[in-house]
Amino acid sequence: MASRLIVLAVTCLWWLPADAIIFEVRRNSNIFEEPDSSSTQLDRIEATTSSTIDAQLVGFEQENDFYRIIVPDTGEIGWIHKGRGRLRAGEARDTVSAFDRNTYNHWIDADGDCQTTRHEVLIRDSQIGVDFRDSSECKVDSGAWIDPYTGNTITDARDIDIDHMVPLLNTHMSGGWNWTPERREEYANFMDDSDHLVSVLDSENQAKGGKGPDEYMPTNEDFHCEYVENWIRIKRDWGLRMTVNEAEATFRIHFDCL
Repeated sequence: MASRLIVLAVTCLWWLPADAIIFEVRRNSNIFEEPDSSSTQLDRIEATTSSTIDAQLVGFEQENDFYRIIVPDTGEIGWIHKGRGRLRAGEARDTVSAFDRNTYNHWIDADGDCQTTRHEVLIRDSQIGVDFRDSSECKVDSGAWIDPYTGNTITDARDIDIDHMVPLLNTHMSGGWNWTPERREEYANFMDDSDHLVSVLDSENQAKGGKGPDEYMPTNEDFHCEYVENWIRIKRDWGLRMTVNEAEATFRIHFDCL
């Protein structure tokens, strides 16, 4: 199982964009199972200051002065002490800006018809014609929505959140931190992919928060396969990274669905 999960993680990580963070190994280094030099040794990298080895960081995972990397050639994933090399100039973890939801300008009125993205998604997803709050027809009041996360039918628009399939927090830490404001706004309001924004029960969306499939899956098990398929596709289409835990959980479910 361990070797299979390594393959799954590496399969996922070929989607990393060109600016992915590199750890330049400059000394002979042991690779450990945990961020602790007393844990099991998984692999070893032979390197010197004159013959360095580039290793891909997995997401932005750092713990106890260790970085999590993919070992070149073997594909093993483990922890290396940060003293065994250096991050490439300009690629350190502290370049990642803190997440601020307001920097992802969402629920805009892109076409100027007075209906924001939220209400356009509500109109799109309702199983019947919607009723509006007033004659301006700007804001949806009621309809019939089937929440794929729970399987419940909802009729009051106030009970619905519009969920980003890949949440904004996850998106930010997966690469969105490096996007322009225009790219962030596009992502936050993207409707060309009907699975990108989803009408769901507000309490279920709050339970999900910014979690990936390693920490949250919908209570409706019948939707699990479609959920991870959508997650994988959106991550790929937008050039977003996955952490090892996220990749292992996502691809385990995905392959169980095949």
